[in-house]
Formats: sequence, structure tokens, C-alpha cells
Amino acid sequence: MEEAYGYKANVKPIFTMSSSMPSAESVTCEDSDVESLNESSLAEEGKRKKKASDSDQTNNQGKKVKKSNEVLMFLETMNEEFKEEQRGLLSEIKEQHKAKMDKEDQKIQLMSQIIEHMNK
Repeated sequence: MEEAYGYKANVKPIFTMSSSMPSAESVTCEDSDVESLNESSLAEEGKRKKKASDSDQTNNQGKKVKKSNEVLMFLETMNEEFKEEQRGLLSEIKEQHKAKMDKEDQKIQLMSQIIEHMNK
């Protein structure tokens, strides 16, 4: 962490103040010290970013292709599983519909028998 963030002023401040009343010497800092620190921090950051981007660029292309293939395979698998699940649900709905229609037919037959019996 220190290698990545240690040079930043908000992580490692140039100077600190205590809660007691500070003396002017303990709080002040010369501008040349701040400028040199800023310049060295910027130089380090530039070197680190260039090194990281060079190595990342070559590695990332291979990783991106591999990740893309893995994602595609995962999506295809999920799609097939989804389709199979939908087929199962559709077949279950068809069976329920057929059972309901059979019951309705039985009701109609029973009603017609009752009507015939009443007319006699």
C-alpha cells in the first residue's frame, strides 16, 4: 500500500499539527521543500503508471479475450438452462389447462344430464 499510496500528501502529510498550540517553527514548512516533494512524487507516480500500463497492456489483451470467452460460454449455458426451464413450465401449464378443460367438460355433461332428467 505504501508503494502505491505512500507518496501522496493526504496519506503521508508534509507536516502535522498537534492538538496543543503549535509553535511557528513546528507548523511552517519551506516552499522549496514542498516543491521538491511534489516534483519527486509526480515523477514516481509517472514511472509507476508507465510501468503498470506497459505490463498491463500486454497481459490485459490476453485476459480480455479469455474473460470474453468465459462470459460467452457462461451466457450460452445460462440461456440453455433458461430455455429448458421455460419448456418445463410450458408443459406444466399445458397439463394444468387440459385438466381444467376436462373438469369443465364433466360439469357440462353433468348439467346436461340434470336438464334431461328435469325435462322427463
